[in-house]
Amino acid sequence: LKVKIFWGNRLNKKIAEELKNLKYVHFGSKGINEDLSKYLKKRRIKFTTTNKIFVKPIVASILSAIFASSRGINISYYLRNKKINDRKNIEKFNNYINNVYDESFLLVGFGEINRKLLQVLKLFSKDISISNRSLIKNKNIKKNFNLKKLSQAVKNKKFIINTLPLTFETKNIFNKSIFKNFDKNAIFINYGRGDTVNLNDLKKYSKLKKLVLCLDVFNSKHYVNPYKPTTNNFYFSNKFLNFVTPHIGGYDHSYWNKQINLFSKNLRKFVNIND
Repeated sequence: LKVKIFWGNRLNKKIAEELKNLKYVHFGSKGINEDLSKYLKKRRIKFTTTNKIFVKPIVASILSAIFASSRGINISYYLRNKKINDRKNIEKFNNYINNVYDESFLLVGFGEINRKLLQVLKLFSKDISISNRSLIKNKNIKKNFNLKKLSQAVKNKKFIINTLPLTFETKNIFNKSIFKNFDKNAIFINYGRGDTVNLNDLKKYSKLKKLVLCLDVFNSKHYVNPYKPTTNNFYFSNKFLNFVTPHIGGYDHSYWNKQINLFSKNLRKFVNIND
């Protein structure tokens, strides 16, 4: 194929190998597979990603998950569908209703999303820790953990919020060795990459630890397509507690206008460089 410019999120290594004349790729996503990134660099194919467009809507989605999962909204929604939504039934789950103020938070990864999230969370709590590859200096961070010490970092945390990219280091980083150190009734929020989580281990420990799960991303094994990321029978044992959304964390009604403007700007730079 004589394609020189590719715009979209469906490019993979197999497709790229068929595009012998490919010179430039603009991805409509925040990040790309590390293996694909290395392949494009090896072929000297220039590529750009979409970053800041997603930050605010994802932060808003994470905040929604924090409050909905800790103030009984998840439980009320479940009970409403069962037609037993009343105060008496909700009080049976009072262990899952928490005060967001002064709770303990762990932000896993510290890219633009969690940096923006920290600006909001600092208004609610002084107990905010970070687990990241490098040391973060910020007066609002209580404690820093290297990513290799994630199993230690998750201890005694009410909210664990994952926004990690997918790399060789982070693939399945959330596994049984990490989940076994979660506190009982902890809230795990994943708006990073689905393949950073071992789904089988999460299923097992969500039951053992009675975790609350807020998931917007799913691993490639269970991925169906962009409009239906998981099968209809996708569920966890504590389903009355959990939120599972179809990868809408970054949804923004102005996305396409912003995306077109960004692509146009990047394309003009690419054309000028290669004139």
